[in-house]
Amino acid sequence: MKKNTSAPSFCRSAMLFIFLFFSSALFAQNAKNMHHAHPYRGTRTGNTDALFYVTKIESEKEENAHIEIEIKFNIPADPRTLQKHSIFINEKPLMQDSRIVFNKAGNKIKIFIRADKDNKIGMPLQIDLPDAKSFNNIPIYRSRFTDMKIGAEYGFVFSDEYIRFEDD
Repeated sequence: MKKNTSAPSFCRSAMLFIFLFFSSALFAQNAKNMHHAHPYRGTRTGNTDALFYVTKIESEKEENAHIEIEIKFNIPADPRTLQKHSIFINEKPLMQDSRIVFNKAGNKIKIFIRADKDNKIGMPLQIDLPDAKSFNNIPIYRSRFTDMKIGAEYGFVFSDEYIRFEDD
């Protein structure tokens, strides 16, 4: 008597297909509910640096009546700690129409805010990132950046102390 071996293998294949289908739907990157999705594709691995700090801040006016503020970190930042409610520009949280974008490596963010009478080239700029942490859960070394101007670029280095310099 010959056994029918095709039925069990068909069932296993069907079960595998169903599992993979539902897994991909469950863990899809483009979630339908954007409250639970974080637009980030960067490196989530640990780093041996003991400090997490800002290395560069640059701001400029965009053509579409927005100001772009670019902040670069020495290691990848955790995007869950850099949200609209936890980033302050000139002592105000980001507006709802602001946008935050991470680069692929996760060590650079761009913040787009609406240009208005308070946000013009040459106006004072103050940035506060009180909740910012790296993916290693290291809090940011210095979260408050003052005495800057919109339309300028500032670099930061860390040797024995944290030093700021302005680029032309």
